[in-house]
Amino acid sequence: MQESKKTSRDIRQEQCIRNWVQAKGHATCECATGFGKTRIGLKIIQKLLSLAPEKKVLIVVPTTLLKEQWANQIDNWGFSFNCEVQVINTVITRNWTTDLLIIDEIHRTGASELSKVFEKVHYKLILGLTATFERLDGRHELIRKYCPVCDIVPITECLL
Repeated sequence: MQESKKTSRDIRQEQCIRNWVQAKGHATCECATGFGKTRIGLKIIQKLLSLAPEKKVLIVVPTTLLKEQWANQIDNWGFSFNCEVQVINTVITRNWTTDLLIIDEIHRTGASELSKVFEKVHYKLILGLTATFERLDGRHELIRKYCPVCDIVPITECLL
């Protein structure tokens, strides 16, 4: 039986997960485009559900295209019973309760209307995913209150 070898990217993604856990499950992973932010989210869901199969996850995305991509991954990983994927414009229209809130492209929640997500969703754990946490308007400071950066993976590290 051949053992699968972990790539340096797999190892680095696991480090992101460890950093998120060390941040008590309230943090953002800022990773360059193409690094595997979705995979980090999926691995965190997998760990959560292996410990507590009844937990629920809400994944918030900015576009319907991302919603479809996440939904396909959720199906492929077998998490459909536990996970719901919604576009942020829908989420901010009512109250939600979940065990784990994942916000993809979390930097967008700095916009005044979209920042309502932090009021509308009641969560125990939160994972932010983005390639660019800092905003030119400075509203990343609002996001930092809810979901500070726990790890940064720059493009130079991704090219190794």
